[in-house]
Amino acid sequence: MASLELQVEDLSVHLGSKRVLSNLYFNVTDSMLVGILGPNGAGKSTLLKAILGLIDSATGAVTINGQSIDQFRSRIAYIPQKDQVDWTFPATVFDVVYMGRFPHKRIWQRMNSIDKELVNEAMSQMNIEHLQDRQIGELSGGQQQRVFLARALCQKADLFFLDEPFVGVDIITEQKTIETLQLLAQQGKIIMVVHHDLSTVSSYFDQVMLINHRLVSYGDVEDAFTSESIGATFGGQPTILQKAGLLR
Repeated sequence: MASLELQVEDLSVHLGSKRVLSNLYFNVTDSMLVGILGPNGAGKSTLLKAILGLIDSATGAVTINGQSIDQFRSRIAYIPQKDQVDWTFPATVFDVVYMGRFPHKRIWQRMNSIDKELVNEAMSQMNIEHLQDRQIGELSGGQQQRVFLARALCQKADLFFLDEPFVGVDIITEQKTIETLQLLAQQGKIIMVVHHDLSTVSSYFDQVMLINHRLVSYGDVEDAFTSESIGATFGGQPTILQKAGLLR
């Protein structure tokens, strides 16, 4: 796989009369697992949606290797917040995971043996193969999250965008998810994750992006995840983390 670089230049987003994001510039290279942190309402989810073109930006450009992101749609997987999913939809676990194959198929094409093998492989990787006939609304929060990560794995994507994947899941699912994401990064993928737990940043991510309507800090965790940058992002001083030795 050729190397990848996500490039964001002068990205600003308005929602109504409110400016949610202002003039963001950053590049993300492949083999990176990036945590996006900031207070509630800081624009974290908006950033992912703007990158993916799910909402309009007021200014700026988003490219991959200098090309329009539209050229890479089949290689991009997006896992939204759980409250954005219709859990009453009459789809089984197998159905949802198989949706990961849709970007690679024409409208009239049916599932083939390769598709089925990839679906089974993804379900096995996330330990949900025993749930394949269950309706998605019948699952626990952790199981639901595993299903959507399996869908992304089935897609064989190269860029992954996840919005709060650890909210409402059990610790086993959280550990399985982060281990899977770290493995994907080692395989050369780009992964961006909206995250909220400051105490796990150093062990989970290669890089961290701190935003509060603007880009406060971005870079390797040891350089960007400091008491100064967190204080500038969240306000005040994160004394609890300092006492715990998690911050310089």
